[in-house]
Amino acid sequence: MRRLLLLFLTLLFSLQSVAQNPDLFRTWYLTEMTVELGESFYTADVIPPISPTLTIYPSLDFEGFVACNNYFGSFSYDPVGDKLMLDYIYTKSNDCTYPSHNVFEDHYFNQFYDPADEIYYGVSQNSLWLAVYSSPGYDLYYQDTPLPLSVQDINDVAFIIYPNPVSNTLFISSENTLIENITVYSVLGEKVMELTAKGINSIDVSRLSEGLYFLKITTSEGKSIQKFIKK
Repeated sequence: MRRLLLLFLTLLFSLQSVAQNPDLFRTWYLTEMTVELGESFYTADVIPPISPTLTIYPSLDFEGFVACNNYFGSFSYDPVGDKLMLDYIYTKSNDCTYPSHNVFEDHYFNQFYDPADEIYYGVSQNSLWLAVYSSPGYDLYYQDTPLPLSVQDINDVAFIIYPNPVSNTLFISSENTLIENITVYSVLGEKVMELTAKGINSIDVSRLSEGLYFLKITTSEGKSIQKFIKK
């Protein structure tokens, strides 16, 4: 049975009854996920962008959204050991179109693997960060505010990329916006290229395999995600 440990990120914990812990009952925004003692997945690095959430209510019902699927369930409180129990969880299983999103959702939902999981929690006196730990090596970290790099914010800066599809050189155009960094991701969310230099306006993609890619463009004014096809 997987153990899920809910606590806020701090070295100082104050354990108390769920009924006396209003800070737990809010919407949490996922920032990081670790799977099977492996490398961390950072939400801000997922391409295309996602904003996974977990909302916990005073009734101990919960719901959330990951990449393209929502989920809901319920906890119950066990005074023995001051812990919660996972009564049930229901997750939708629609295909997210992008393999990177499907992989991320699979890892995420595996954190809530088994009804009757024991869930321990703690409250920090100084910060509102939530962590979910399960063994071995399954970790989820949340904060109480949306990530700066959210789906809603990422396309604030407009760019034109051409030609698309492209064989060799991809050009990036934007009026009066100085590009500082360009990163290319595969549909699996893997970083395959990165250029950092002020004033970049093109990138050589001739060595990439054919297929769909995502271009993350960073400027002093914001970020933008663009899609292109390598032919």
